[in-house]
Amino acid sequence: MLHTLSRSLLIASTVLWVGCTGTPVTVCEVPNGTGCDECIDGDFTCTYDDVSVTTPACAGCQTRLALHEELCAEGRTDLREDVEDGMVCEGPFDSGE
Repeated sequence: MLHTLSRSLLIASTVLWVGCTGTPVTVCEVPNGTGCDECIDGDFTCTYDDVSVTTPACAGCQTRLALHEELCAEGRTDLREDVEDGMVCEGPFDSGE
């Protein structure tokens, strides 16, 4: 449920951002930290194409944002909507602590 809610908030923020700018938003053009709670309920892994990121997160939200940051750091220009549609996230996994 939290995973679905966090993903919905992230997508809604993207739609709002696109609505305000009137142009498609790339993976690098979205405000950081959008809609994430500060809780940590385990490690999550999110993957898009050949890029994968694992981080502690609340319902995977921080991990999804970390994947966007990694894609941006690699110079990717994929549209945010395409990344959200193609992203696969799994977890929570026990972080071993």
